[in-house]
Amino acid sequence: MKFYCSSAQDVIEHVQSSEAGLSTAEAQARLEKNGKNKLAEGKKYIFAVRAYLKVDSVVYWADYDKFTFGTKLPAPVLSSVKSPAKGKLTVKWSAVSGADGYQIFYKTSKKASYKKLTNTTKNPFTASVKPATYYIKVRAYSKVSGGYVHSGFSGEKTVKVK
Repeated sequence: MKFYCSSAQDVIEHVQSSEAGLSTAEAQARLEKNGKNKLAEGKKYIFAVRAYLKVDSVVYWADYDKFTFGTKLPAPVLSSVKSPAKGKLTVKWSAVSGADGYQIFYKTSKKASYKKLTNTTKNPFTASVKPATYYIKVRAYSKVSGGYVHSGFSGEKTVKVK
């Protein structure tokens, strides 16, 4: 079953209407007809779903199970990467609506692979690092049932730490 809606309430109404005999295809068509076929970027949605078993003419319904999922977050904009003091690295970026936190990634050469420096909710974030040239990227994340939803990466900025 795959369908899109604009809010958790639409999903609950869909599940309730399915109980009344509206098929998934009919519910999908109704949602699309009403213009509610896209989820907003960077939002969390709660779905309520339940199973049923039909024996002869009797329908037995299970309890509702609720789960949360999120849509992809927009990428943060990396506004500055500085070395305010010896062995210190400060990273600042634009806040992303709906983000629960941010992951900061770094590499120390152009051809190296990125490594995760940290997960943080602090913006700006300051860390103690070894002297080197750092290439920095940031991405946002949102916690949802069963894991995380990540944004794309910000642009890269470079700083030399002494």
